[in-house]
Amino acid sequence: MIFIGIAFGIATALSQCFAYVFSRLFVLRHRNALWQLLVASHIYMGLAALIGLPFVWPDSLPPLSRYAWPVIGAGGFYLVGQVGLFVAMRLTNPSRVAPLLGIKIIILALLATFVFGKTITSTQWIAVFACFGAVAVLNFSGGSLPLGAIVMLLFTCTGYSLSDIHIDKLVHALAPLPTLHAAMLGAFLTYVLLGIVAALIVPLAKPRTLFTDWHLAVPFAAFWFIAMLTLFICIGVLGPVFAVILQSSRGLMSVVLGAVLAHRGWSEVEPRVSPRVLMQRIVAAALMIAAVALYVT
Repeated sequence: MIFIGIAFGIATALSQCFAYVFSRLFVLRHRNALWQLLVASHIYMGLAALIGLPFVWPDSLPPLSRYAWPVIGAGGFYLVGQVGLFVAMRLTNPSRVAPLLGIKIIILALLATFVFGKTITSTQWIAVFACFGAVAVLNFSGGSLPLGAIVMLLFTCTGYSLSDIHIDKLVHALAPLPTLHAAMLGAFLTYVLLGIVAALIVPLAKPRTLFTDWHLAVPFAAFWFIAMLTLFICIGVLGPVFAVILQSSRGLMSVVLGAVLAHRGWSEVEPRVSPRVLMQRIVAAALMIAAVALYVT
């Protein structure tokens, strides 16, 4: 099972990298893109989850009270993080945002210490400080990030961390279903709920323009939905911390993808950078991965 979890974790990272590209394109082309993409993409994903739900619906489910809060927590905290991500994408490019999402390990360490009362070892704190070092290198590679982008990334990582914790709780709450089955069912239930919330917001989100540029919103929704399905499975199999390690590989993937896009002339998404800056970002992304791995080891 561990190899299945690793494979799905890497698939999550890769799918998110492509989703970031389409979200960056969308938010740059629309003044009110944050709400348009947030609402439209979750309607698309909600419909996909609703179609898939009958295929994973079990003969019997635990009592609703057992898994209702994990579903709400996984979806609600994810939305908090997603709002922060879209705002950050408007302020900087994906190759700088994706590696910095490794800050999640710092948030998890703080939550573990001050909220859940767990002991963090000295080696784990070394890993946390290594994360800070990677963040510093990334922040100044090609110019300092805007303060607003840094604040939004912290906001994003906090929301995502709390969502990951609730995903883990949700998969366990759906026992005795097998892990893969519980993860798929949990993902579909969460995104059906998010789709309903998005549909309720439609009247407030300029319905006439909501589904413009669907050729950007649909690919984003598709890549993101695949990433979330694989993330639920990865967390269900390996737990949230190991899943964070595997997700941190998206930083290196995103830097390489950004370099390819810049070389292809997609300057709207990724401006060209010097070889020195590119190497700084690769080293910083690799340091972030190593720091996260050290934390768990």
